[in-house]
Amino acid sequence: MQTTVSRDIAQLGLVKVRDEDGRLVYSHPGAGDLDRLSELTAALRRFALALVPTGNLLVVTTPPGHANALARVLDAATLGDVAGTVAGDDTIFIAAREGVSGADLAEQLRHHLEGET
Repeated sequence: MQTTVSRDIAQLGLVKVRDEDGRLVYSHPGAGDLDRLSELTAALRRFALALVPTGNLLVVTTPPGHANALARVLDAATLGDVAGTVAGDDTIFIAAREGVSGADLAEQLRHHLEGET
């Protein structure tokens, strides 16, 4: 069921943003959001070799020397479910926010890798 809901949210083009009370809510992206998501899609397609979920982390592997560049784009995308990233030379650890799993993050990023955006 969660997979279907996540897929529907991605197909509708919704993103998580903070409302005026600071809560995360789904909304249609603004122009700035679209630019950041477009950059994320391009960077993922260029640099991500593998997405491996584990617990509340997602491990992303890249070619040597490219993890930092991809992590910077991930951070700039300000995805609502991402608490933060740590990058090495060819590996990124992405920490999920409370209540979100590494598998949930992997699914969101796979939508960018496999989608039309």
